[in-house]
Amino acid sequence: MNNPQSVNPVYKSLWSLPILSKVQIFVWKCYEYILPAKTVLARFSNGHDTLCSMCNSGSHELPEHIILHCDFSKVVWSITPFADAIEQDSSLNINLKDWVIKWLTDVAINKNAGDVFSIAWSIWKDRCYHVFQGKNLNHHLTARLFLKLVNDTKLYLHNSDIHVNTRSVLVVDKTIDQVTSSLPIDCHVVFSDASYDKDTNLSGIGLVLTDLAGSFIGCKLKAGNVRKAEEAESLALLEAVNWAKDKGLDKVCFVSDAKAVIDSFSSSNSQSHWENKTVIDDCKSIISCFSLVRFEFLKRNNTMLADKAAKFCRRSRTSGEWMGYIPEFLNSTM
Repeated sequence: MNNPQSVNPVYKSLWSLPILSKVQIFVWKCYEYILPAKTVLARFSNGHDTLCSMCNSGSHELPEHIILHCDFSKVVWSITPFADAIEQDSSLNINLKDWVIKWLTDVAINKNAGDVFSIAWSIWKDRCYHVFQGKNLNHHLTARLFLKLVNDTKLYLHNSDIHVNTRSVLVVDKTIDQVTSSLPIDCHVVFSDASYDKDTNLSGIGLVLTDLAGSFIGCKLKAGNVRKAEEAESLALLEAVNWAKDKGLDKVCFVSDAKAVIDSFSSSNSQSHWENKTVIDDCKSIISCFSLVRFEFLKRNNTMLADKAAKFCRRSRTSGEWMGYIPEFLNSTM
């Protein structure tokens, strides 16, 4: 049986669009009309509030309202290069599915579809922050969000196209000594691991930073809640990349025992779950700040410190950073 998505030209255009996966999934939900706006959720829950909480105009929160008609959204669109085009879309009362089709298929405008969809995703993202976390809406902050997203998209696509100084070694019996022997002397190594309890969904991220000789520099823990073990491992790697960036490191080798996650950096057909692909995309969008970056899969016997740190983090619910000295919870392993 043929998959209808494989023959639908809209899907073909969407999945080939040069945007981040999280934006593609958002656009897919718009096209399928399953974006969880209040009116959509009200179909499954009697008495569900359906009024827009962004503009407080008394309008029902339809998917189209969020993206095209809400007063807040209109202000955001007004400070983008696509203000006139979106104003025209709004005046036509076009439904969101047709809006997606228009921007994907109209040759006069589809070159800008990626940027337009990224802006729409940013509006949706801030709407969710406002509804679920009580964040105050600010169109200038939303503008910064979509500008960062557009820039991150370009960096990610650039890195994906050229793969300069980035590679992933997947030999399962490789040792840390073999890895470091091919790295420059001023390179740092960040070991990342995650611990996950399927009964409680509690997770712990453990990161250990060393120099090339293996001397301890620092450790970081972050406790959290996730749905699956691979999600925890993906988030651990994202935390490692962000930590290395925050520390101003220039040449970095990231080591993990999560093969599916590491595979995601070398193959477009990786076995990593699609829900974690957006986390990997975020990692890829950051690594341009390093002059050299490598991602290595090694068996757990090479990552024992990070493993111990992650388990301690999950069990104790401890988050924090230790620099320049070995914390007590790692001492027994050193």
